[in-house]
Amino acid sequence: MLSPDIINITQTTHYLMEYPKDEREVRKVVVAAGTCNGVPFEAIAKSDPDFSASLSLFREDGDQFSKIEFQSIRRGIIGAKAMETFDLRGASEAKGYEYYYDQMHEKYYGQKIYLRVPFSRKDEAKALGAKWDNLLKKWFTFSNSPNLLKIEKYFIRDKL
Repeated sequence: MLSPDIINITQTTHYLMEYPKDEREVRKVVVAAGTCNGVPFEAIAKSDPDFSASLSLFREDGDQFSKIEFQSIRRGIIGAKAMETFDLRGASEAKGYEYYYDQMHEKYYGQKIYLRVPFSRKDEAKALGAKWDNLLKKWFTFSNSPNLLKIEKYFIRDKL
C-alpha cells in the first residue's frame, strides 16, 4: 500500500495581472514554497481565466518529483490561501510568469551556457547532459551542471 504524500505549503504569494486576451480578466501568478515528503521545493504557477494553468516545480536537491507527488503538490497549491496578494493590474513594470520562472530556473540550474557543437558530435554533447535550445538552434548546458567541466573540455562556449 502506498503511503500518502505529506505536503506542507509554507509560502504562497499571488500576483494579479492583466490578462493579455481580455483587459477585464485577470491572470494569477502564484509563487509558492514548501515540502513534499520532507523534500523542499519552490513552485511557480499561472492560472488564466480561460482555465489554462501551468505549474513548474523546483526541488532543492535538483531531482524530480514523481507524477503522484507532482499532482499532490499541485492540489496543495491550488487549495492554499494566499499569504500575500499583490495587485499589479495597470502597473507599467508588472513582472509575469516568465520572469518568476526565469528567476527560479537560474537559482536552481544556473545560467545557460551556449556551446559550439558540430552536428556530427550532437550525440556526444547530449550524452554529457547538454540540451538543445530549439528557439536559438544552439546546444547549451547550465552553469550549475555537474558535467560542466567535462562539457567545456570537449566543446567551446558560443557567444550569442
